[in-house]
Amino acid sequence: MNNLKMKKFIITYHGGYKSLNINDLKPGIYTTSDINGAMWYINRNLEKNEKAWLTTLSIKYSNPLSLYNKSDFKKYWIPILNNTNIKYTFKEYDDGSYSFESSDIIKNGGYIENNPFDLIYIDEFLMNVINYNYDIIIGYDTLINYDIPIYIPLKINNVKILKNDLYF
Repeated sequence: MNNLKMKKFIITYHGGYKSLNINDLKPGIYTTSDINGAMWYINRNLEKNEKAWLTTLSIKYSNPLSLYNKSDFKKYWIPILNNTNIKYTFKEYDDGSYSFESSDIIKNGGYIENNPFDLIYIDEFLMNVINYNYDIIIGYDTLINYDIPIYIPLKINNVKILKNDLYF
């Protein structure tokens, strides 16, 4: 049996307020394979700005840090969090659900303190994930009324910008 990890490839979208080039990419950029989800961000940006951009990217990855359920959070995310100075609470409930919260997310520029994906705004967490040799964070994130698949690349040399489309 070969122990080499299989490289995967995904086309994703990023809705933002500017055209992205390779120099703009940093570990932790939110992308989604759901173009409608990216368009939601385009429309939100158009409310604040005269222009918005939809960037299409290709991402190669082989070692994802996933978050699809409580088991993923406990198995993969908690060991990373416990290797940081980030303060957080994690609760499990009888119905099988869980809750997570960290006020450190808001203190570091994140949006929602109970969204684990917003931990990427904390440099210590992001560097720790990279040190664990993950090359992407994957899972589902909630927009206003539905969940979208997200892909947060951590190794920018695995990302290619395919095109930027302007909306106004």
